[in-house]
Amino acid sequence: MRRKDREITQIGEILRIVQGARYLHLGLFDGEAPYVVPLHFGYELTDGRLIFYMHSAREGHKLDLIRAHPQVCVELECSVEPISGGDVPCEYGAAFASVMGRGTAEIVSDQQEKLHGLALLMRHQTGRRFAMDAAMAAAVEIIKVTLPTYTAKVKPHPRQEAAPRNGETSPRREIPITAFDRVRIGQTENAAAGTGCTVFVCREGMRAGLDVRGGGPASRESQLLHPLMAAQFVHAIVLGGGSAFGLGAADGVMRCLEERDIGYDVGVTKVPLVAQSDIFDLTVGDARVRPDAAMGYEAARLALDAPNYRDGGFGAGCGATVGKIRGMDHCMKSGIGSWAVQIGDLQVGAVAVVNALGDVYDWRTGQEVAGLLTEDRTGLRSTAEYMEGSVRVVDNKFTGNTTVAVVMTNGRFEKSQLCKIAGMAHDGLARSVRPVHTSADGDSIYAVSVGNVEADQDLVGILAAEAVSGAILRAVESAESAYGYPAARELRGRENR
Repeated sequence: MRRKDREITQIGEILRIVQGARYLHLGLFDGEAPYVVPLHFGYELTDGRLIFYMHSAREGHKLDLIRAHPQVCVELECSVEPISGGDVPCEYGAAFASVMGRGTAEIVSDQQEKLHGLALLMRHQTGRRFAMDAAMAAAVEIIKVTLPTYTAKVKPHPRQEAAPRNGETSPRREIPITAFDRVRIGQTENAAAGTGCTVFVCREGMRAGLDVRGGGPASRESQLLHPLMAAQFVHAIVLGGGSAFGLGAADGVMRCLEERDIGYDVGVTKVPLVAQSDIFDLTVGDARVRPDAAMGYEAARLALDAPNYRDGGFGAGCGATVGKIRGMDHCMKSGIGSWAVQIGDLQVGAVAVVNALGDVYDWRTGQEVAGLLTEDRTGLRSTAEYMEGSVRVVDNKFTGNTTVAVVMTNGRFEKSQLCKIAGMAHDGLARSVRPVHTSADGDSIYAVSVGNVEADQDLVGILAAEAVSGAILRAVESAESAYGYPAARELRGRENR
């Protein structure tokens, strides 16, 4: 690659580009000239190889070309945005992120692999998990492209490259949460039932701390993260739905990691150390369906083989809602969100599942963006002001927990320092959610260290609070209306009409 300054080599960032692309361009041999066709696709990562699945009619020119010349090339892109040059014509251009590779194509004949490819395709295109059947597979041909090698590059928009501040030599810029290449994130959900889980995996183990401020947490192995406990690393963190019922998802995560030889070596096997915190989403879809070992196993497998993190109503955010002091009739749909920043070599980011009893505010402007709906469900009102209307005791607020988050940094910190960073990160929660840390909320923030960058602990704590605020805002902004609950984007649409 000529422009090495734009080259991307971290697999997490490469997969983020693939995830962000809506279609790929498949280049084929066609006699004396190339033949390029855009196609929808699904994908997975297996043993370092990118594998794409596409569907096609049973007959066609591209199928004939593949049979004659299986050598192909692939290009896909995302984040394409024009760059204005003002009055200078040669300064115009475009920001983009792209992946290119060469490999081989084949027409899949195995029935089970056809179903697998169709499921991956639908998952990528819709974000949903569909049950594919033999009739669907029989109606199409499935093209499989395997890329043993590939390259990626990014040309950022000039506004993303902020100037140095306060005499610093390193610019500050927002980065995707997938830029933490030692942490891999997998998500699964049952959209019909309104629940799911999100799994963070680090093969080598990650130093971790935890700060719990809510009065009703549903958690597993949280005591493991106390500074006095012997374990210095955990191998995975699970954020899930299902309240305490969903804590069984960690069983599946442990089984998956044990199969991959990941965990604390005890001689006869390796024991993965897995912590988990859950939200209460039982009132959203089907209360009888909760994240279980099978769902946890699949999320861990995806984290390791084909990381698929997305903001919105996915994973643990599938059944998330906010603004529930008056019950589910006046709440709004929320989800899972992420935000991260890089200053020099230091990276700090957060993923938050926003399922608060209270309202969500834009921490930059102080404006309420999601929460308790008005009587006619067309606008917002303040949960705190509503609560001031009566001082009587409310016995059951458990339609309303909780906000859980994972803060990540590549700065090197020990468990006690990470507990402090997690505590400072709660400042971001307090800026963004009101009321917060109630008796019905299980507000919990993990902080993990996955690198060796020397950085000031207090600076990382400040950035962690900002990252949590940014992730909370993105969680409600990315959510779509579901299960009869409007999302923030729908409410804005009504106001703009």
